Amino acid sequence: MKVLCISDSLGLPRPGLNYDETWISLLKKSYTSFDFICIFQRAITTDVLVSGWEEIGKPGADTLEFYEPDLIILQLGIVDCAPRYLSHYSLLFKLINNSPKSLQNLFWVLIKKFKKRDIKSVDVPIEKFKSNVINYLERCKNFKIKRVIIIKICNPDNIMVKSNPTIKEAVLMYNKAYEDLAKMFPFVTLIDPLNSELYNQDIFLDGYHPNAFGN
Repeated sequence: MKVLCISDSLGLPRPGLNYDETWISLLKKSYTSFDFICIFQRAITTDVLVSGWEEIGKPGADTLEFYEPDLIILQLGIVDCAPRYLSHYSLLFKLINNSPKSLQNLFWVLIKKFKKRDIKSVDVPIEKFKSNVINYLERCKNFKIKRVIIIKICNPDNIMVKSNPTIKEAVLMYNKAYEDLAKMFPFVTLIDPLNSELYNQDIFLDGYHPNAFGN
């Protein structure tokens, strides 16, 4: 069985978490007869599912069509919905990033002093998020994928909420979109293994990325 797994940094090792402790490594050890195909990259959004998928060599084409998997596991969404000072796609953000380093530092000091993280300033607005997922699931339907398992966006703990006060509101909104879309596609299974409110034990390294227990 071919299992295509797509994740952002939540599926990757990092300081304090070895590769052998990640959920994908644990899956491979538990299901040795399965062929796990991993598309993991830090800071990716659901745009990766659709961007240029019609063309060979473009990011989206590598998330489904070339592999023809039996099963898919998706762990995406936090980069889409996290409230930011500026959207990474905004003109101002691009202008700042193209400025000399000394000016960049000054701009960010001023922005963080006078501006708050805003649920309206996200990398992927909610309607685009829905469109991305629907596009992908429609393609899964056409390819007769047996099952798509979507890992809901993690419910962050207080460390992350302190630095990003509206993050829980954003996560709730985007998870609601996942819930609604799951009802449209009978082959979709939605799971929520990283809901911090279900555990007495810590499951995060830094307020959001899962530790060994979380994995």
